[in-house]
Amino acid sequence: MTFINKRSCLIWSTESHALLARNLAKSLSLESQPVNIHHFPDGESKVTLPDTSPSQLILVTDLSQGNDALIELLFIIRGARQQGVKHIILVAPYLPYMRQDVAFHPGEVISQQVFGSWLGELTDTLITVDPHLHRINTLEAVIPETHIFTLNASPYIGQHLKSAYNNPLLIGPDNESAQWVSSTAAAGKLDYHIANKTRLGDKHVEIEIDVKQMSGREVVIVDDMSSTGHTIAVAAQHAYNSGATSVHAVITHALLTSEGMAVLKQANIKNIESTNTIPHSTNSIDLSNMLAATLKTLL
Repeated sequence: MTFINKRSCLIWSTESHALLARNLAKSLSLESQPVNIHHFPDGESKVTLPDTSPSQLILVTDLSQGNDALIELLFIIRGARQQGVKHIILVAPYLPYMRQDVAFHPGEVISQQVFGSWLGELTDTLITVDPHLHRINTLEAVIPETHIFTLNASPYIGQHLKSAYNNPLLIGPDNESAQWVSSTAAAGKLDYHIANKTRLGDKHVEIEIDVKQMSGREVVIVDDMSSTGHTIAVAAQHAYNSGATSVHAVITHALLTSEGMAVLKQANIKNIESTNTIPHSTNSIDLSNMLAATLKTLL
């Protein structure tokens, strides 16, 4: 593991995570510089790096913006290497392509393995938050030859829920959410329950849930990520049918589209909250201190 020399290290960031980068720079007493990205009408990207190239670089970027973000990451890192950067610490709070960890049908590419191997070739150190690992136990098994810090947002979320709500019951909408819901509940000393989900399609799910615990309770549905909102909406319907006084949602990685937000609002979810791993209108839980504390261990 290579430690950071503050005299030879800078923070670069893409536009979407500029605020997070500035917060980290302030905490670390480092300079933050923007990477400029221009999108041509044909969809291609032109990347312009800052004038100053350090020997050590902390790159803060949002990888939730589809495949464009990945090709731009490639350009940034390859360009930085060409300009003499020796060690790159990638701060990517959200990692895409983690869900496809097995081939469900013949011919399917296991994107988690391919993406992880590629990312390992690009970076020296990776800092991320709650990657969506299901059948794989650790991110080191996915991204080889890279020093990895896998951070857990649950303590921050749990403390937030404890102070913002009146002894809520936390609901995990499926078995995959159990690891996040249980640790969030433990951090806030809150009750929780895990539902069983059957996915029938990208936008169609069925959920089985124990209804007895929700009567007269304030319910918060906790999930590590949501894009269409349908799973949370179905869980909310069950909660209301079971006598919940109100239903809220908190999401670590808010991939929610405008359609997804509309689905959640139609489900009468009172508050929709998320961490700032992905810039989103629902961001209410700031993880800057957690990320900065990890970077400080490298100083």
